[in-house]
Amino acid sequence: MSEPLDVAVIGATPAGLDIARLLAAQGQRVMIFDAARCVCTDLEDIARRHALVLALDEPVSELRWTRDGVTLLTAYAAYRAKAVVMTPHAPLRCAAQS
Repeated sequence: MSEPLDVAVIGATPAGLDIARLLAAQGQRVMIFDAARCVCTDLEDIARRHALVLALDEPVSELRWTRDGVTLLTAYAAYRAKAVVMTPHAPLRCAAQS
């Protein structure tokens, strides 16, 4: 795992994109996770304009809370974030980790 993200946004819904855009505008390192391969036609343009990182077709399967933040597990990798914003449609397993 590399340097932790400031915020991981789970769900590339309109609300998730707005939150990610606002956080990125404040200088936060933001990554958007979504299970869908393509969410909206201009998503890549929005991400490029606002310095967002996309992880499409990479659903988060589990969150593990740690003292330093959260570890997000996907089928491809594990990511660390200081905070997580979840949109309502994102079902997950959450586990405590010491």
